[in-house]
Amino acid sequence: MRVLSILQFSPPSRVCGGAERQMHSIHKGLIARGVDVQVLADISNVGVPYQTFEGVPIWGVDFPILPRSVLRPSTIRS
Repeated sequence: MRVLSILQFSPPSRVCGGAERQMHSIHKGLIARGVDVQVLADISNVGVPYQTFEGVPIWGVDFPILPRSVLRPSTIRS
């Protein structure tokens, strides 16, 4: 099985990203069970194209399909 997650922030920060923290816990559990997990996160928040955080592979990508305003928390709330 493979799981692809698309998140705004990853790895999760202490300041924001409650949903991302929950997803990170799920990702670690799935990896421990042998599931192939890949995470795509907004490169402007991640800062690097690839990293592994606590065993979870995180790819920093630019989301060309969605305008930046869609990924802003203020837009999501509205």
